[in-house]
Amino acid sequence: MNTIIFFSISSGQDFQYGNTLLTSLKEQFPSATFFDFDNYSDAVLYGYFSKILEENKKENKNTLVIIEALDNVSKGIIPFCETLLRSKEYLTAILIGEHAIVEKMLASLKSFAKIKNPNVQDLIAFIQSSSSNESASR
Repeated sequence: MNTIIFFSISSGQDFQYGNTLLTSLKEQFPSATFFDFDNYSDAVLYGYFSKILEENKKENKNTLVIIEALDNVSKGIIPFCETLLRSKEYLTAILIGEHAIVEKMLASLKSFAKIKNPNVQDLIAFIQSSSSNESASR
């Protein structure tokens, strides 16, 4: 996996600068390019996110998107999902937790998985099996 986008959905009240899951992923996939933001990020970050997806699409590279739903708020979710859907052939999306809007909007993705409460090792194993399945299908 070349690019991993980590998107956190929260109410904004429980904002934390450190994320242990993200830190573990960075340790496990040191050669991947990471981009992380949340549903409260400004338009500039959404622009970078969109540009990353477009560049990967032009280069026929798959992008892993990990969505961590800490809350079921809707702020910023629809534009995020709409942007993802424009590059759906080149995406693997994993929803950690539950989020009705994300689930409904991304249900059409071939590579969409929902994991309720994974531990880090289970998530890493899932990512590795997803990327090996993706390589085998190409």
